[in-house]
Amino acid sequence: MDIMHTADFQTQLTSIMETLAKTAVVEISKLLKENASFLRLEISRCTSENVSLRKKCHFLENELQCARKGSGKMNGTEALSCHPGLTDTGHRPAIDNVFGKEWCMNLWRHEESHVGEQEDTHLDSTVIIGEPVNLLEEESDMVMIKEEAFDDCSSGRNEEDQDTVKESNIQVDGMPNEMTLTPLSSNESLHEQPFIPSFIKSNWVRSFQVPWDRMPAALIQATSTGERARPGPRREFVRIVVAAMQAHCPNPNLAACGEVARNIVSTYPLTFGDISEEGEQLGNGFSCLQRQLKTRVEHVNRDVLEHRIRRPRRPSMKRAGEQDSYTMKRARCKVDSYGCINWQPSSIPEGETAESLEMKRKVAAEIFQSAGPKAAELPNVDDLMQQTYVYQRHMINSCPPPTISEIEGHWPFLFTERGLCRHFKILTGIDIRSRFNETLIDKSKRILNYFSRQRLKWSEEIQSMLSEIEDANATDNNRIAISAILLMMKYFKEKDNAVFILADETSTKMSIENEISLPATPRLIMLGETLLTSSKWFVSIEGRVTHSIEDKLDFAEALSVFFGCFYVFNIEYQESASATLELIQRFFVRINPEGTKCTSKSGTSRRTGSAVQRKPQNFNTRVATFMQRLSEFEWKTSS
Repeated sequence: MDIMHTADFQTQLTSIMETLAKTAVVEISKLLKENASFLRLEISRCTSENVSLRKKCHFLENELQCARKGSGKMNGTEALSCHPGLTDTGHRPAIDNVFGKEWCMNLWRHEESHVGEQEDTHLDSTVIIGEPVNLLEEESDMVMIKEEAFDDCSSGRNEEDQDTVKESNIQVDGMPNEMTLTPLSSNESLHEQPFIPSFIKSNWVRSFQVPWDRMPAALIQATSTGERARPGPRREFVRIVVAAMQAHCPNPNLAACGEVARNIVSTYPLTFGDISEEGEQLGNGFSCLQRQLKTRVEHVNRDVLEHRIRRPRRPSMKRAGEQDSYTMKRARCKVDSYGCINWQPSSIPEGETAESLEMKRKVAAEIFQSAGPKAAELPNVDDLMQQTYVYQRHMINSCPPPTISEIEGHWPFLFTERGLCRHFKILTGIDIRSRFNETLIDKSKRILNYFSRQRLKWSEEIQSMLSEIEDANATDNNRIAISAILLMMKYFKEKDNAVFILADETSTKMSIENEISLPATPRLIMLGETLLTSSKWFVSIEGRVTHSIEDKLDFAEALSVFFGCFYVFNIEYQESASATLELIQRFFVRINPEGTKCTSKSGTSRRTGSAVQRKPQNFNTRVATFMQRLSEFEWKTSS
């Protein structure tokens, strides 16, 4: 009997312990799920702050060294050693130790570049110019990017400081061409705000205190629970903050509004930050709040003329030729690594050499010639393309960039659906096919619901598009996704042919190239009677058809190839479709770096159709507004 009682006791004890363990695991899982997004944001913010502080210290150390060496000038001659980027002779990018063979130089058409004598003004600046990138060393160069300075409304600004700022900006735009060949790595300063010297900032911005004690009760509750701020209380708090800002400066500029917005978001990121529904930070995290603050400032000052007048800017001393040449090449380097995590690998795979990589490239090309595009499904081809990834990126990233035809001649598997998508995954860390399969249909349905339930508030073009979608009975997945993108293009007032080109459903690759004038930037060619009823697709780049989507694949696969081309081949978004492409990037693919992949300085007015100057943006305002309105609409209709 004692043995029986002991066995029953052990059984009951085991059952109780198992129940307790399962309950604890469930509770711990709930706790982790609730706090995971907040922890990710905090880790991201701390990492960003550490990197910014490290760069700030590096910048100040170089400033101090230059100042010390400048104080010891002999006979009016300044030591050149404080300018590590300037030498007596020019350099090619320091890649010869890996790809410096004769066959490689002929392959990528690299030539010796010689830098002439530099003007004295290039030696007087305190800007630090980095060395050319070395493929075998860590890329630690820092590029200073001009940013709008804060207004000092106290009229006590030191003119000498202003002159220093102007001189630095002139030097940045007048860098020698050698620097323009140095690509930025994906972990450079694109994901953080560029460092702003302390003398640029106004005293009132640095000492400004956000009036937290006057925050509406609804916002106080939201900040305590980590919820999103509702539109009404958020607008009320913006009015309170702007009133407090105007007590120091009647007309704060955009940079000042950005600094205040950064402070607010850093304190309560989940309540005020730009965060997607998946808990990911959008851009720098405070662009929407910055724009709200600036809009409120302009609204308050709409009838106060003296507050809206700014001091005229000093005329620039830059030479036009140097400015245009450098700006174009610097923008290219910045855009190339936009949103990428492995844009320029720093070393070749272990056990590989330049000769072995070239051998594998030739093997892959021979397999393609003998077996055709279907060979992309072979496992050994996947291995060859992965092992030669550094080789592929080095050719694509070379400056001047190779043509699409040259890339296809050396890497034909990049022009298959599987080869391009696998390259995109290594480049960005995202499986674009899986991402579209997960999000495209669900989010397209949400977009259709958003427009259809508010039909009367939209323009005639959008209403006409909604009627066409209903007539086409867009119920299958392909039509739902195409309808959503077409509606977004109407909403952004972008023309359909900026993304899509309609062709006859019996068209072939050769007939399309012969009969249709294809643009240089990527287009998705839709084969069918209408865009909505298309069932076969091609992708064109630089005036020729480059990718043929197989019949068994759907529109999600075609969109994956089309969008992936912009990243894999370092192509900027065309200005005529920049908003739609950025929405696809941020809303569907969920790539959310700072800045934009469209650096065009000019554009077309949506209202007048005339040419206008584009303003530089961290986050496309039309995309940000739409995502915010969609979220607010769904919150209102669900409650």
